[in-house]
Amino acid sequence: APVAGVYSFTVTGSSTLSGAPLKLRVTSGTTTTFTIKRTQAFPNTMLNYFDSNVFKLNAGDAVDLVITSSIIGENVEGILFGSKL
Repeated sequence: APVAGVYSFTVTGSSTLSGAPLKLRVTSGTTTTFTIKRTQAFPNTMLNYFDSNVFKLNAGDAVDLVITSSIIGENVEGILFGSKL
């Protein structure tokens, strides 16, 4: 965060394989992760991600989007948007 304040972050995305876990990693002295909600689009295998979070951050704190998958060829597409409220 460039300056201290309250920030809103929204994640949207999709995955066509197993649905790799997406997490927001907030580093503010310590590191905390928040799992992004996902739902399966019936009847196909497409997984959709959507979540919004609000954090109080200090100057210099960081928010990262972390994607982990052990499957070769897994593809996750999405957007992370954040703004100061």
